[in-house]
Amino acid sequence: MINKNKYFLKKELATRYRVSTSTIERWVCDKNFPSPLRIGPNRILWDIDEILDWEQSRKEDR
Repeated sequence: MINKNKYFLKKELATRYRVSTSTIERWVCDKNFPSPLRIGPNRILWDIDEILDWEQSRKEDR
């Protein structure tokens, strides 16, 4: 799947993985998920390439 956007929002990731936004936060705190980029005080984004690489590594670890 090719996405024209370069970043994901937390809500988009939660929808993508069918989890809550709190679960995304917990994964980041547990270092089980790529770290976000803080763009401003209320703007947190994840680089799409890092997310796709993370997904690929999860497939390879099975």
